Amino acid sequence: MSKIGQLNIEMTEKVNELGYETVEEAIADGWDSAEFYASYTKDEQTKAHEAWLEEKKELVGDLRNLLLGMHVAGKSDTTEYNIINHALEFINKGEQ
Repeated sequence: MSKIGQLNIEMTEKVNELGYETVEEAIADGWDSAEFYASYTKDEQTKAHEAWLEEKKELVGDLRNLLLGMHVAGKSDTTEYNIINHALEFINKGEQ
């Protein structure tokens, strides 16, 4: 189903919860559909951001494990090690 179709279904459910039979009836009574769309968009953005944060957490863990493995293997003075370390510092600095 398209996003528009899904939004229409969700909006209809929302106005039904408010006691209206149709979206048009709710709008005619002064209900602001823009508020619904704004909250829906914010929810989608929040979910996407949470998924991104989870993926970033996994990536940072993988990079740390890679650095540890390189250190144990005696490769902590390589260019690759320094690049990975710099990437981790950059990612973590972005959180400040």
